[in-house]
Amino acid sequence: MNIKPTKRLYLLLLFFSILNTYSQISTNVNRIDSLLRVFKSEKNAVSKINICNLLCEAYRKKSLDTLIFYNDHLVELSKKNDYERGIGLYHYHLIHINEDLGKDRVETAKKAASIFLKVKDTVYFLKTQYYLANAFMNLSKYTEAKEIINTSLRLAIKQNLNTETGSFFRLLGLINYYEGKLDNSLNLYKKALFYYDKDSSNNKNKSELYLYMAFIYTDLGELDKSIEYLDLANTNEENVDVNIEKAVVLNKMGKHKKALRILLNNRSPSIYKPKNVNDYNTYIIADTYYQLYKYDLAIKNLKLISKGNPFFEFNIEYYNLLANCYLKINQLEKAKFNNDKALSLLDSSNVSKTKQSVFLTKSKIEIKNKNFEQALYFHKKQASLKEAYDAKINEDKVRELQVDFEVTEKDNKIKSLQISQLKKDIKISKQKDYIFIITFSLVITCILIFTFIKININSKKKNNIIAKNNIDLEDSIKEKEILLKEIHHRVKNNLQLVMSLLYIQSKQKGSNMDDFLDISQTRIVSMALIHENLYQTNNLSKVNFNEYVESLKKSILASNKNPTQNIQLQTKIGKVYFDIQTAIPLGLIINELINNAYKHAFKERKKGIIELNLQHLNDTDYQLEINDNGIGFFNNQTSKTTLGLELVKQLVIQIKGTLDVKNNLGTQYKIQFKNLTLS
Repeated sequence: MNIKPTKRLYLLLLFFSILNTYSQISTNVNRIDSLLRVFKSEKNAVSKINICNLLCEAYRKKSLDTLIFYNDHLVELSKKNDYERGIGLYHYHLIHINEDLGKDRVETAKKAASIFLKVKDTVYFLKTQYYLANAFMNLSKYTEAKEIINTSLRLAIKQNLNTETGSFFRLLGLINYYEGKLDNSLNLYKKALFYYDKDSSNNKNKSELYLYMAFIYTDLGELDKSIEYLDLANTNEENVDVNIEKAVVLNKMGKHKKALRILLNNRSPSIYKPKNVNDYNTYIIADTYYQLYKYDLAIKNLKLISKGNPFFEFNIEYYNLLANCYLKINQLEKAKFNNDKALSLLDSSNVSKTKQSVFLTKSKIEIKNKNFEQALYFHKKQASLKEAYDAKINEDKVRELQVDFEVTEKDNKIKSLQISQLKKDIKISKQKDYIFIITFSLVITCILIFTFIKININSKKKNNIIAKNNIDLEDSIKEKEILLKEIHHRVKNNLQLVMSLLYIQSKQKGSNMDDFLDISQTRIVSMALIHENLYQTNNLSKVNFNEYVESLKKSILASNKNPTQNIQLQTKIGKVYFDIQTAIPLGLIINELINNAYKHAFKERKKGIIELNLQHLNDTDYQLEINDNGIGFFNNQTSKTTLGLELVKQLVIQIKGTLDVKNNLGTQYKIQFKNLTLS
């Protein structure tokens, strides 16, 4: 359907833009403060440029002078550091500066887009393309705008940029709306909504989109549908201008009292609104009172509206409504005065219905004043405009029908060609069927021959595989026999090590039987856990040392549990595997040092931390660190002279390592060693 948008919708779009700007300003304050703090302390040039960019974004709707200041700083830093993306950002912000100053944005946008394309910054390239298309739209160059949008849409969809895709569909819908193609516009808005729904951060975009869709349903006369979408807009983002539009639709439905309640609530001082939005709200209140025949209240509200509104269309509507109100109460001089004001502004209006309304009011005033010649003159002007407007609407409808007819005619020709082609295809298909049957028969014969040959070859292969498997089985049996001998050898070595540890511990002076058993038990457990780790994995020669230490940690914590103390054991070990020749001595070292720390490092202390870190230095070398924040080595003569420490030194030698002990806010053990392998 091809219907031109009404004058009211032009005004609402302008006021929506104003309110959206105010909302953005009010949410930027905290963000700006934090950005300024970071900007002052930042030393890195590229980071400083990026912060400048964020400050420009924040000040865009807040302060034009500050935006220019930080944008100049941004380009100065970018040129100094040869940062091309920064120069692109400078031109990007220049688009908005030029818009505020009323300058041409097209060339600036083109320059920014070319830089972002060169440095492969897709997001800012698409943002710039959006503003370039918007600039062409505002110049009524719809073809150029559509070309940019369609190119950008393909890129945005390919990059899965849902918000940008939705915004381009919305802009394309707005262009179709301005062209009067309401059905197309509605379909494009629905596509935009589909992409906005994919991102939960798009509530403000969705609210604006619902409002635009409501405009279309209002123009189509589907007022219930318009109210439905206005309610959706308010659900996503509470908007004063949405309520104004809702009141306008309710007035069209004849529900003036309900519209008035919404408008009066909109005027509440608790709802802050920019002055122009307040004025429009008051204007609709006055219009509603006019339709309720309460002309005095309509005049009273119109007088509340501030003078010098920047929108000519609004001023014309304002003076014309005031003139009609005075006309209704027979104050003809005031009616004429306000109508003349409206007439003086008509040259700035491009909206036919606005002019018709003013001329009609003028004709009525002149009739009341009995100036019938003047009344007839303005009546003819109004009728002429209406006739031209209706003719334009009819012309558009005829053009649309002509296009539909041509499209239908082309479709019929295409279908006729398709039928002709289909007949040819059927004939060719039959010929292909004969060829297929012959070919299929030949292929089946070849397959049967090939299958027979393959079965014969596979039979020989299977015999070879069976023979190979028998050889592998024999090798596996031999390998397991060797492994069994190795297990016996390990058991013998470990039993000898247990006997040695028990013998050494029994020679320790001053130890009672309980201590003897406890210490022996922890050492044996540390060795047993190695074997437990081995048989729980498929690899019987390598110990997963991270898992082993976790098991050992649980055992040590259980044996040193003390309800009066809170000693934490923190471990940091990567994915490390050791040969059993290394794992057992290393496990005993860890067991000795951590148990020693639990017993001696935290005397008369309620809290403490023991840290165990294992690092891989290179292919063969590792480093073990065990630290505590206890009373320290030199303050602890017991820990300095224990048999456990002597045992640690011997075990370090066994794994070809070095031991370094330091006293620094506790005791620090650092052991560097190699991963030994069975020879």
